[in-house]
Amino acid sequence: MYANASVPAQSTMNAQSSMNAQSSMSVQSGMSVQSGEPQDWELFSQASPSVQGAVGADGVWPLDRPLQVAHVSAALLPAGIEYWQASLGRYAHPSRLRFQRAVVLTDWVDRRQVARMGMPVEVGGRESVIHAASHCDVLMVSDPGMHAAQVSEWILEAKPPVTVFVAHGDGEYTRDRMLGIEPAIDHIIAVSRHVQRATCAGRPVSIILNGVDPRRLVKTQPRQVSRQQIGISGKDFLVGFVGRFSEEKNPQLVVEAVAQLPSHYKLLLVGHGGMREDLLRLCMARLPGRFVLTEGDGDLGDLYASMDAFVLPSRQEGYGLVSMEAMMCGVPVIGTACGLIADLVTDHADGLVVAPDATEIATAIRKLGEHPHLRRAIATGGRRLANRYGYASQMARQYEQLLAALWLQSQGRAGANR
Repeated sequence: MYANASVPAQSTMNAQSSMNAQSSMSVQSGMSVQSGEPQDWELFSQASPSVQGAVGADGVWPLDRPLQVAHVSAALLPAGIEYWQASLGRYAHPSRLRFQRAVVLTDWVDRRQVARMGMPVEVGGRESVIHAASHCDVLMVSDPGMHAAQVSEWILEAKPPVTVFVAHGDGEYTRDRMLGIEPAIDHIIAVSRHVQRATCAGRPVSIILNGVDPRRLVKTQPRQVSRQQIGISGKDFLVGFVGRFSEEKNPQLVVEAVAQLPSHYKLLLVGHGGMREDLLRLCMARLPGRFVLTEGDGDLGDLYASMDAFVLPSRQEGYGLVSMEAMMCGVPVIGTACGLIADLVTDHADGLVVAPDATEIATAIRKLGEHPHLRRAIATGGRRLANRYGYASQMARQYEQLLAALWLQSQGRAGANR
């Protein structure tokens, strides 16, 4: 059974819901996005008056204690979902949301990411899920893994007051996981309107954009020093890519694009993943002496600062937090029309929107390289967009409000406390 909730919204907040015909919970909804028609983000500041009062439009927390929150996912790696989870735990106010634990269902765990989480991390299966579900007010599920239906059964054995599925992806993988976990889910949060359209159509959904933790973007030295450390001169034009080296991210297209450009165009690839060795071989063949490949250490401020342009040529992307990070660092972004690029970016104003095609990407890079006024204008527009929509602290406030509204609904009357 799905619950529908609207929450007070700022310009950075987007929470919409549509009524499910089978839902027994009748709550006035905010603006519907089920039609899929483009709408200005500002429209979603309209919220249900009844729920506004319940969650405190004046910013007052409506409960006399924090909600106890647990999270379930299939892996814990230095990737988008994990950085989202760590940022939410860091920026949520401890008097409102208290993260008890993160349950990881497989041994795909990077110890470096464990240290970043700021909450206990437990690797386990049925017993771990049931324990987490029975000791929390809100259970959040991002990726239940390939056995999603089984995880749903475990949750139902100790059903918490609220179970929320957070849809991070826009492809078949996310749809399959959501279908498997659906019997246990009360509400869905999509990390972009693009994800809502691609993955969650026909279901009650709130949209809360992912947010950047600015602590990851601290610059520790002058830009010229960062560039010198990776062998980039002042005359070079450095194109950057940050992300998982996987097929849906299309990192090979950036290599092929830069290979079409003059030799002073260089490439910085930051990330990890199954395509690493293939990418290395491709770079050595197509860009000898013109590329740097590094994993990074989670704190990317100096690497972003060294870039002249950033490219994310994904064929699938739920949000693309790295694009928002680049904008926040003042780096002009070139990206394909998915994730936040599809939702927020106006071509030639906040970024350059391209097809997943190496020649088109090369043309966009050259345009930025040969027209510094355009490059500065797009960097300024992107930074303005990032300041408006991109901070993890804004995201955390939105989660606080929505989860409080959902929990109060689960208690059967606004203002009810345990």
